[in-house]
Amino acid sequence: MIRETAADFETVLAARIKTKSFSSRKILASTSKKNIFKKILKNIGRPFYKIIKPILRPFALRIRQFLFQGIHQQQHMLQEQANQLEALMQELRIQQSIQQNTLLTIKQLFINKRNEIV
Repeated sequence: MIRETAADFETVLAARIKTKSFSSRKILASTSKKNIFKKILKNIGRPFYKIIKPILRPFALRIRQFLFQGIHQQQHMLQEQANQLEALMQELRIQQSIQQNTLLTIKQLFINKRNEIV
């Protein structure tokens, strides 16, 4: 279906180009009018923006700090939890190595006892 619409678009576009139902000059003229309008608005709005900017900047900063405050608290809480988990994992590794050493010691004692009996 997309191919059909693309093909239809191409045929309509080719037909318009042949009949010159639209001209590139009109398109360029409309975009240049649009650009001129934008430039005028920018030139008119620039002084107002320079006046309002120092007034609005502190408010925007405070609003941003207020909105991100909860996120920062959650981030710190998650970091603390991650640190606690890392400490627990380290403790678990130490306990596991102690258990392995104890098991090896018990096995060696068992083997020594068995060799003494035989």
